[in-house]
Amino acid sequence: MSRHRDSQGPPRACGSWLLLVPALLCGAMGGIDFDREFDAICMRNPENVLCGGPKGQPPEVVSTRQSLYDTVNGGFVFRVEARDPQDSPLHFSWKTNSGNLGPREGNTSSSNEFFWTAPSCSERGRVPLVIVTVTVTNDLGLEASTEFEFPYSSFTSFCTKWVSEENMANAREGHTLSLLSSGQMLVAGGVGPQGYVPDSELVNPAVLSSSLSGALATPRAVHTAVVLASGRVLVMGGFGVSGPLASAELYDATTGEWQLTSEMSTPRALHAATLLPDGRVLVTGGRGAWAGVSSTEIYDPGQETWASAQDMLQGRENHTAVTLLSGSVLVTGGARMGVATASAEISAPEGSWESAASMATARVGHTATVLPSGQVLVVGGASGSMLQAGPDAEVYDPDSDTWSSTEPMISARSYHTATLLLSGKVLVGGGENAGGVLASAEVYDPASNTWSAAEAMATPRSKHASMLLPSGKLLVAGGSNTSGPLDSIELCSLDAHGSSMLLTLVSGAVHSLALRSDGTVSVWGSNVFGQLGDGTTTERASPLQVPGLSGVTAMAAGSEHTLALRSDGTVWAWGNNALGQLGDGTSAGHASPLQVPGLGSVTAMAAGDYHTLALRNDGTVWTWGNNGSGQLGDGSTTGRTSPLQVPGLSGVTAIAAGRYHTLALRNDGTVWAWGYNAYGQLGDGTTTGRTSPLQVPGVSGVTAIAAGAYHTLALCNDGTIWTWGDNGSGQLGDGTSTRRTSPVQVTGLSDTRAIAADGLHTLALLSDGTVWAWGANDAGQLGDGTTKGQTSPVQIPGLSEVRALAAGENYTLALRNDGTAWAWGDNRSGQLGDGTTTRRLSPVRVHLP
Repeated sequence: MSRHRDSQGPPRACGSWLLLVPALLCGAMGGIDFDREFDAICMRNPENVLCGGPKGQPPEVVSTRQSLYDTVNGGFVFRVEARDPQDSPLHFSWKTNSGNLGPREGNTSSSNEFFWTAPSCSERGRVPLVIVTVTVTNDLGLEASTEFEFPYSSFTSFCTKWVSEENMANAREGHTLSLLSSGQMLVAGGVGPQGYVPDSELVNPAVLSSSLSGALATPRAVHTAVVLASGRVLVMGGFGVSGPLASAELYDATTGEWQLTSEMSTPRALHAATLLPDGRVLVTGGRGAWAGVSSTEIYDPGQETWASAQDMLQGRENHTAVTLLSGSVLVTGGARMGVATASAEISAPEGSWESAASMATARVGHTATVLPSGQVLVVGGASGSMLQAGPDAEVYDPDSDTWSSTEPMISARSYHTATLLLSGKVLVGGGENAGGVLASAEVYDPASNTWSAAEAMATPRSKHASMLLPSGKLLVAGGSNTSGPLDSIELCSLDAHGSSMLLTLVSGAVHSLALRSDGTVSVWGSNVFGQLGDGTTTERASPLQVPGLSGVTAMAAGSEHTLALRSDGTVWAWGNNALGQLGDGTSAGHASPLQVPGLGSVTAMAAGDYHTLALRNDGTVWTWGNNGSGQLGDGSTTGRTSPLQVPGLSGVTAIAAGRYHTLALRNDGTVWAWGYNAYGQLGDGTTTGRTSPLQVPGVSGVTAIAAGAYHTLALCNDGTIWTWGDNGSGQLGDGTSTRRTSPVQVTGLSDTRAIAADGLHTLALLSDGTVWAWGANDAGQLGDGTTKGQTSPVQIPGLSEVRALAAGENYTLALRNDGTAWAWGDNRSGQLGDGTTTRRLSPVRVHLP
């Protein structure tokens, strides 16, 4: 994110300034000593040109750009272009609050590049956010500056470190670890030195402390636990004092108590449980009355009941089960009567089971992890007559029903843990092999299909539990080694392997996008028109990576189409194209990215419902698509299937689009608007539509713009927000529901850092990292836990340290400084990315790797 400011005083619509001439005239007319009054005013305003201050205007920052992270040299390239109204040479100075800066070759008097190098690992953590500031000065001494901001989590740096400073109240193995909405971890069940552990515990990762919580109704170990959409935790089966259990119970985080729910039809331990896309829980196999049962059953959280499902093709225990991006469940390996199997099977849409291709190696005590690509990584496990662990791993491709081997692992291991990191890599830790219990850890990189060593844990352990925290760190608890069950907790900082963090979020009407620092894009939500770019029209409730797309630096989304800007300045588009919004000269839709021909040197993009905009590095704006309301700005209402320059508009630094209207921010801080105006969203005091750009009167000094369906926002350089247009749902934030055809100030907000809007709701991100929302709330899009609309800003509770926002039609996305994404509101097409289609009235974490 970059922000501009200059040395001029505050603009009229965002503040006031002392007018020298009227004051002097008024003084002269009143008989005041003119010279004395002149001197007094000039002492207060020495920079005024009438007082001998510098004549002229400050430089203007024309464009900024931040490169993708350079993994070889360990840093970013920052570029700033500027111009001087007096055409004098410009001087650039750079500073940063962390790391090191060095100039690059080829700098000129109007453009400048610096390379920022990350500091050593020991220096990190001293500042939550890296700020790189460049100041541009002209020969008159007047200045303009811009800032680049990013967290350390947005780039690669090999600094993995395990910290072990706290123990649980109870040593345990064969337990479960569940992430609660509060950010705490629930530890349940297991076996300790004295037998089954009845107590559960809450681990607070922020301070690495543990405290006892409620006791299980039935002590158990080697059971399963699933966090339900309601936030409650379902624990089922496992071994008890009398053998395999059929009982299940629910943990309520608000009360800290356990309550029995209905029992399974079959007692089972060493089984697998997985959350289905509709919020139900599927339980498969396990050890019941005999080893390796084939039965399955499904738990309905709404009814709190179990229902038998079709049996698997083969009985198995100690196997894995994962939910694929398609919603089907893949079951792999396991054992029956003590013999490991290589077989795999997959659930069909109607609930029956079909054989999948077998793995190359039979295995039990292994792990299975769904990768961002939708493929499944199976790691380790024991096989053979002696059930010895092997150093092999395999990847399953659901599309081709094939397995392929990875490069050999560094260590053979079974009964380990495997955790998908924010980078899309997988960290495997601990476990056991013929040499004993392991403390070592290693990382799998899907891009290279290779393994690399990571720092070892402080304590060797197997049969432990691990969980990725919202902060991006990894928590490991319990397990056992030659000393018996363990009570230790370890926390791993993952700067090294947590690379390719999220840079920003973008939302369409009902689909969502996440841009990563490695230039890849993850997508989820509605896909009716192929707007997810995965070559299908299949809806996705969980994120997947757009195949074949890399080097992306920015994203934009319309109602049913998507745009990507690559580092070479080209634009790629996909989705609905009925009105030419993809810009390829046709009206044929595309489910995969294709380049917009004849368009280069682009620095930013925006999209309305069915029209598209591109901003080039020369400050010109190009548009295409629907033009029924003149939103293309070419003086006509003729639609265009190829890019066309908006005539008479230059010096543009930012663009935005509402449903049928368009906005441009110029480098002088003025806002220009055109298109549909029935609600006054053009801000010119009328409801007359415009087919060419006109300046919005009464507002200047603007640093950012945004648009909802029929309303417009401007963020001023004093941190205030000004809005105009439709206000039927209170989306203007002025405490009323009165439509405004001219800008009005949002009440009660200052020090605003960013703005966002879509549909009928509006958002503001303040400098303290809090988020405020107002407008329509029928789908919970304001995130305040209700469906009550607001005509003035309200703070979203429980959400802090946010650095970016995106607004969909009836939902909202937020990106925190720790690199995690959160969502709330309408979810009928899975646009919240939490693996369900359940509406959320409060923020939930997006299931991004």
